[in-house]
Amino acid sequence: MVLGLAGKKTERFREVILNETDVSGLHIIDSVPSYSGDGNLLRLGLQACALGIAYEYDPYFGLSISRVDPLTHHKD
Repeated sequence: MVLGLAGKKTERFREVILNETDVSGLHIIDSVPSYSGDGNLLRLGLQACALGIAYEYDPYFGLSISRVDPLTHHKD
């Protein structure tokens, strides 16, 4: 059996091949979806993900959406 998995911390995708022994050793922790999570944390996570994706395409994205105007530097 070939599974496509993404790391929880690394977020790297890879394919993993499991044999029957590996599959029989798997345990389903909770098969019923729960919607009891914190909505504010979900929103924060989604915004962080969106900003991360935007940064990949435009490293100055955070600056372009900020409401702070950069000031010129004066030499004294």
